[in-house]
Amino acid sequence: MRPELLVTVTGTNGKTTVTNLIADAMISSGRRVLVNRLGSNTETGVASALLSGLTLRNRQKYPAAVLEVDERSSVKVYPHLTPDYTVITNLTRDSVMRNAFPEYMADLLTRCIPPSTRLILNADDLISCRVSPENERIYYSVSRSPTDRAECENIVNDLPLCPVCSAPLEYAIIRQGHIGRTRCPNCGLASPEGDFTARVLSGRLEIGEAGDVFDCPVPAHVDPYDVLAAAALLRTLGLPPDNVARGLASASLPATRRREVVIGGVRVVTLMAKDKNAVACSRTFDALRSAPGRKEVYLMMNCLYDQRHWSENTCWLYDCDFELLSHPDFTHFVAAGPRCLDYRLRLELAGVPEALIDADPDERRAARLLKLAPGTDVYILYGTDSVRLARRVGRYVERLAGRRTK
Repeated sequence: MRPELLVTVTGTNGKTTVTNLIADAMISSGRRVLVNRLGSNTETGVASALLSGLTLRNRQKYPAAVLEVDERSSVKVYPHLTPDYTVITNLTRDSVMRNAFPEYMADLLTRCIPPSTRLILNADDLISCRVSPENERIYYSVSRSPTDRAECENIVNDLPLCPVCSAPLEYAIIRQGHIGRTRCPNCGLASPEGDFTARVLSGRLEIGEAGDVFDCPVPAHVDPYDVLAAAALLRTLGLPPDNVARGLASASLPATRRREVVIGGVRVVTLMAKDKNAVACSRTFDALRSAPGRKEVYLMMNCLYDQRHWSENTCWLYDCDFELLSHPDFTHFVAAGPRCLDYRLRLELAGVPEALIDADPDERRAARLLKLAPGTDVYILYGTDSVRLARRVGRYVERLAGRRTK
């Protein structure tokens, strides 16, 4: 059995946030929604979530479900599950040991997503927006802003050439890697126009839809693309603009993704930056660089699973834009964990002065190396399977900040 309305969210980055935004907005509008918020996004987590939505008499407890689906697990999920809608946030380079390159994932999704599923697609990602070309689709796009660039400043651009004729693409807008607006001067392939378009304003989006415009708040520390993806799906479901705005305003990031506390004039932010994912970490580094004020960074984006069972592949460090951290606002770096010297080397190659970098393989000892100067923001960056360790380190750093400022 399946719920009356089934929505899945997939993609390389942002799928957890978009899933939570959609579910929270639907719940705030009065609907009962099943979400795999606390479980896995692989086939076992999806199956467990669906089972939890049934009574002992095999009746549905929830009329609607919003499920996050790992893109690599789609080959095991979609043959047995037909969503009414699937939101694809983006497809960018991920772990070369698991997801390989985005074109591979796009082909996998194209083969797996049922033909009756309506797609909500990022028009500014020419890789993901071409998934399942025969399916009915709705596009969303972010309009030009003063901070947009015309050339890629990132190490990785996964789409420099046209996927149809292999001619060099011309980018009118680049925001991160290949995310932006582009066209092929040879065959005419171009980024599609958005059915939902958004202007990014201070703390909000001005969203255009079929000639009408409505405002939508952007919750703190949430990417505008994620908010727009959620809003596009909610409006497609028929939720009124006011309800969409109120629902998204009430949404928040899960505590496992971000925690922030101010102690003795020091703001300590524990933030998931992922591991082995160069694009996700680069996005985090860019956000940190854009934040005002002095910053101290504690790096522990180590993969604990690889640490226990085999050797972590570090090639992703050289796809990642550590150069964004070579900026006067960053006053000190501490690298922690078994790969701390790899991080130290990568920071030095990025132009960070050696005198600003400390390293220790023991996470607790490494925390003691932090300066924790009043007026400085301290960012603790960790990987996807280091949540418990990051929580312990974060609490320890908070205690250190309290002691040092007495």
